[in-house]
Amino acid sequence: MPRRGGRRKKSRTQAQPDRPAAPTKDEPKKQQVQPKRKKGHAPPPQAADPDEKRVPRTMIVRRGATDKRVQELVRELRRVMAPHTAERLKERPGNSLKDFVHAAQPLGVSHLLVLGQQKDQVNLRVARLPGGPTLSFKIRSFSLVREVRAQQKRPFESMAAYATAPLVVLDSFGSKEKHVALQRVTFEALFAPIDVSTVKVADMRRVVLFHRDGDGVEMRHYAVQASAANVSKPVKRVVEVKNIPDLSKLKDISEYVTRIDPGSDSEGEDAVAPMAGKFGGRGNVAKRESKIKLVELGPRLRLRLYKVERGVCAGDVLYHAFREDPGEASGDDDDGASGGGESDAGGSDADESDDGGEASGDDLFADDDSDAPPPKKQRRKGAKPPFGR
Repeated sequence: MPRRGGRRKKSRTQAQPDRPAAPTKDEPKKQQVQPKRKKGHAPPPQAADPDEKRVPRTMIVRRGATDKRVQELVRELRRVMAPHTAERLKERPGNSLKDFVHAAQPLGVSHLLVLGQQKDQVNLRVARLPGGPTLSFKIRSFSLVREVRAQQKRPFESMAAYATAPLVVLDSFGSKEKHVALQRVTFEALFAPIDVSTVKVADMRRVVLFHRDGDGVEMRHYAVQASAANVSKPVKRVVEVKNIPDLSKLKDISEYVTRIDPGSDSEGEDAVAPMAGKFGGRGNVAKRESKIKLVELGPRLRLRLYKVERGVCAGDVLYHAFREDPGEASGDDDDGASGGGESDAGGSDADESDDGGEASGDDLFADDDSDAPPPKKQRRKGAKPPFGR
């Protein structure tokens, strides 16, 4: 091999068959043209399918400092909204509300749910993207999933139930008041719509109930459980259980079927109806009667609407539970509302007291006394006048 600078230099005299020949000095090198990368975000997953555009998608975040129970509530609300929500979303302390709004637009998110806490008060804001309105709720009380399961004798859990969207049941929302009708429309729009003609029975595995009681709303989360009806408990064990029961001590199979079990379940408390299709569990087939019951999964929430804003957590106040006229100035109100923009560290925007008062940091109300002359400046005692006499 020839040497060059004290080192051997490899040289090939023949063109390799599996490699293209090297260009000569006369031939210019051909530059590989890379395809231009389009700027912007990738299209949302529902852009390809027109039917997916009707499906609402939610993003549930928390703002400000919150305790462990509120953080656990955020994770459980994401499971309630599954599968059309960001279940593994992680917030950063430096994220502002505008960051979540801008991140939600390219992903096709239709609703933003924000949980915040001030001392012992927890608030929930439900905003319709991209232009509003925003409904602000005070969470009077809530129970986590583990607290609900601790009160049950036979807790029910099924991971397959979270693969499809839940059904929505609204109770006592027939009032003609505008803020009540807005709550009904908002709760309906949070979940995927159902087409009765095409829906499958196997997909209806969960139910979310919103019950209006006076000025409050109670939310419950249930699982739909079905089992074979008009069947005794011994036969049900043979039909549903995978393991064959022990019949070695019996002389005839009729002894097992006709024996009286003191611990048999009552069928009078549950609804019995023929199944329109196959459902989860053994013995639940089409055109056969099954016993259907609801098993609570949790969490439980008791909400109270106190404010409606025109925009996304900002804008004109369309409804306020503690003011007769939402547009009046906040300086002379008894509820102590303070003006100003959104506080990134506060995390919530209301703290209701026992006498109906409320402290709000997001209200931007106009001052009705703007035409009044400015007050005269008072001079300190003993101070010299600005101009000598």
